[in-house]
Amino acid sequence: RPAPANMMMWRETFASSESRSIDLRLSHPLAGGTISAGLDRTEDTHDVRITNPNNANFFIETVNGTEMNRTGVFAEWEGPALGWTVEAGLRAGLALPYDCRAGGCGVCRCTVLNGRVDLGDYQPAALTEAMRARGEALMCCATALEDVEFEVDVPTLAGEGAVEKGRYRATVEHLERLAPDVVRLLLKLPEGQKLDFVAGQYINIVLDDGAKRAFSFANAPGASDRIELHVRLVPGGRFTTHVFERMRVGDPIEFEGPVGRFTLHEGERPILFIAGATGFAPIKSIVEDAFARGIGRSMWLYWGVRERKDLYMAELAERWAREHAHFRFVPVLSDADGDPGWSGRRGLVHEALLEDHPDLTGFEVYACGSTRMVETAVPDFVAHGLPENFCYSDAFVPTAAPTPEATAAN
Repeated sequence: RPAPANMMMWRETFASSESRSIDLRLSHPLAGGTISAGLDRTEDTHDVRITNPNNANFFIETVNGTEMNRTGVFAEWEGPALGWTVEAGLRAGLALPYDCRAGGCGVCRCTVLNGRVDLGDYQPAALTEAMRARGEALMCCATALEDVEFEVDVPTLAGEGAVEKGRYRATVEHLERLAPDVVRLLLKLPEGQKLDFVAGQYINIVLDDGAKRAFSFANAPGASDRIELHVRLVPGGRFTTHVFERMRVGDPIEFEGPVGRFTLHEGERPILFIAGATGFAPIKSIVEDAFARGIGRSMWLYWGVRERKDLYMAELAERWAREHAHFRFVPVLSDADGDPGWSGRRGLVHEALLEDHPDLTGFEVYACGSTRMVETAVPDFVAHGLPENFCYSDAFVPTAAPTPEATAAN
């Protein structure tokens, strides 16, 4: 959800010819302690504003000013906490899992054993009714109403023993327009460097001001030093516009990862994949990895888009169906009225799936797409017999304007 526009501000007076770096020392646990800003001084006085500190991404701007001059560079954030367990745990040196900080990815899910909490704002697909009934909460947005005891499913909470997300630097190796609004972006890691990940996970692209944009791996894991991403143009989107209009081969890209729990689970149940638009990317990673590992479980892929041109890798999915007898591909168009030549399925993609599989009792479902698609589909699947513990989802929210938010934008 959008972070409150909290702000710290102070002002310094200095000679216009000076060029200094100010260290802004913040108490917020996710800030890493210090943020340094090299400011271009063209006036005698500037305001230095730090916005959205409770979202752990700090955006610094200077504004010309002439009054209330004050020297000093130390500031302490005293605004609202970022989730009771994340804040308290990180202060105590615990390695608590988290990523999106917006109640959407589910990485920070925990089980409340004792005590009352306010669950806060979250995406229903990340914290379903059944999860809430089991006492589960999302650490990034829940707030303790009293002393709380909770359980986190991680190997260790010791800070020194936890595996942290790595930060990497890659270069753009290839840009390919797959559809009018989709680009295949291929990144290459430095010589000799590999990235271990699980099919279905994602990375966070780090922008020049520390803001982040999340994109799923579209390639299967392996020994490759290359990363495939599918980037859909978001009108007004800061990073996606850059990819479509200004990015060139050889450009550097910094990212963090891997992150995410939208991965294939061991089992014997037949699998139903449902993808909306570029939600195809992580499912492509999962399917190709399953083929490579010789997983023979029956699989169906329902890929929902608006128009036929949006099925930007339909030929690949059709080839999977020809080469693997246990795989079936069902494309669905929601806006096919202007395409008289289309003889395939029409309507909402999850409804097409339910037409073919009205009883989901024995299935396992993986859904990836927009928040609207996932939040519409998951309750319908559960109503048709799908056990919630066999329903896995990854919902994303496009970032449509250059705002200081770290929002997943597959």
